[in-house]
Amino acid sequence: MNVHLFLLSLRRALHPGIGVALAAVAALVLTGRGIAGETAQLEGTALGARALLRSDLVFALLFVLVPAVLAGAARVFPRLAEGERFWLVPRRASKASIALSAFAGTWLGAVLWLAAIGGLCEVFAGGDAPSLQASVPLELQDRRAVGEEIRVRWTSSLPARPEGCVVRLAVGVYGSYNEIEAFELATLTPAGDVHAVGSAAPGRVLDVEVPVPAAGETVEFELFARGAQRAIVLNRPRLQLYVPRTERWSTWLVLGEVALMLGAALALALGCGPWLSVPSLLLFVLGGYALLWLELDALGASTAGEFVLRALPGAQLPESFSEFAEGRSPQALAGSTWLGGLALIALGLAAFHRGLGRWRSGA
Repeated sequence: MNVHLFLLSLRRALHPGIGVALAAVAALVLTGRGIAGETAQLEGTALGARALLRSDLVFALLFVLVPAVLAGAARVFPRLAEGERFWLVPRRASKASIALSAFAGTWLGAVLWLAAIGGLCEVFAGGDAPSLQASVPLELQDRRAVGEEIRVRWTSSLPARPEGCVVRLAVGVYGSYNEIEAFELATLTPAGDVHAVGSAAPGRVLDVEVPVPAAGETVEFELFARGAQRAIVLNRPRLQLYVPRTERWSTWLVLGEVALMLGAALALALGCGPWLSVPSLLLFVLGGYALLWLELDALGASTAGEFVLRALPGAQLPESFSEFAEGRSPQALAGSTWLGGLALIALGLAAFHRGLGRWRSGA
């Protein structure tokens, strides 16, 4: 690695202009803290206000930071080609060291900005209460109807878990649900007794939570449509386990996911720099992610699409922000996501290395 090029890339990534823009956006968001207070009064919880402030700050600041650091990475090759190569030639820096130094310095600068954003969120949110973190999705097994009323039961295998876990059921509802008074989701003990019950208002999308026992490898669930007189259809039910966690943990999990996504995006920006202009590259990277996020449901319905969502860093950011806005922590990054991020970084650096050969073939 070339230390001088690394420090130069780091200094450019920490450009004061980016800091001024972030400070201005943060000031605009913080002036609306009264809205968060009103929301807390309506919901009866301070956690909701802090979650709203955190999510607003992070989203607004990332809206400024991500295009700025990507544009800086896209300009690395034009700067080298226009004259900085003559500064590097006497130092006999290899193409590999140039690529690695430029990437490492730019990524470290982006990570430092993310750390500053996280610290700003925690300073102004000023609270850390017990909350929940999304854990593993659960598989529905042995689904069956029960009795004459509209009741559905199924069992699910649960991993080892601490006390205080809950399960969230999300499912689409089709049919005459207007006559339904409420949906009730219950967890049952091995003896068939009710352990806990959660309820939710009827609608096209049902979202209901219920605590689960701390012991037992399997848990039986029962969904009851209170007041229903005609059959209804449940579409694509999804069951998610949540484990106890503090709300402050959510900020760093979300920013960690963004950091990995930025690492992959920065490497691709460096790799495409020799062939694409800065506007074209921003359209390619940011537009590609926007299209991906718009088609999350369609991708999740196929095996290939599910593989892409698990392997591509940042693909699950909309869901992570949804949890974040509720004061909860998103699911930790899977090993496949880390591998996918490292693969994209390697691909981007390889493309940048090849592009450097266009003016440094003898290196």
